[in-house]
Amino acid sequence: MGVCVDTRNNSRNMAEGEVVDPNAEDKKTFSYGIHVAASSTWGDEACARICELVMNANSGLAQQIQDNSTDLMDILETKDLEGPIDDLGITLPFLAVYYDRPEMLEYLRKRGVDLTKYCDPMEYGNPLFYAIHFRRIRIILCLDLLGVSVREPCDSIKTKPWTHAERLDDSYVKEMLTYCFGKEQRASTLVTKHFKRIKTRKQYLFKLKVIPLLLRVMRGMIARAKVRLMRKERDRIARKAARRVVREEKISNGFDLNSDDESTIEDTMDYMF
Repeated sequence: MGVCVDTRNNSRNMAEGEVVDPNAEDKKTFSYGIHVAASSTWGDEACARICELVMNANSGLAQQIQDNSTDLMDILETKDLEGPIDDLGITLPFLAVYYDRPEMLEYLRKRGVDLTKYCDPMEYGNPLFYAIHFRRIRIILCLDLLGVSVREPCDSIKTKPWTHAERLDDSYVKEMLTYCFGKEQRASTLVTKHFKRIKTRKQYLFKLKVIPLLLRVMRGMIARAKVRLMRKERDRIARKAARRVVREEKISNGFDLNSDDESTIEDTMDYMF
């Protein structure tokens, strides 16, 4: 705050003929630690100049959030929506939480704005932290639906949302966080069941494809084994028939089958077996 300088004493002193130091007011101002460029030195123009500064710093985005309108934001790039919108460091997600505008959070999420980052000038808390702090029940549910988990820390000192809610001791906030906890647990269970169902179905379809192939391979192996046995038996019968022919030729030629001749003994064994 500035210090108002009373110029009436100077006028009275000049009327009485006293010598007035032109820098006396500046010295008096500096004696209170106030710079000459402070708003208090602007005199009657202070209000107008302050309003001018405020209007020059106002980009209209804060009014868009408050009015639930996106006309101005539609023509801006994502990088212009992520950072601070004024010299104070206020961001659009923070304003959406402050004004309780879940539709604006959904719009910002669709535009690619990260809702898990810190949204205040000090970079202390994310939108979920301020939703709990301001007791914005709809915002808490909206953030949970948009992927900001209530199980993750919500500020720079790694405070969990439930811990922050216990500090505030608000039953509605606790009830909403409990619902979000249960919803995430149910969603996790549903995903696990769905994953197991898909896995089991894939195993079933794999077996449906593999079992006929295994049966085909087994039938082929059994058939080849039978063919080998049949060929072996056929060859044995053919050899036996050939030996019988040879034996009969030897008998017709007068050979003694009881002799020690090697070929004669072999012919006799093949004939017998």
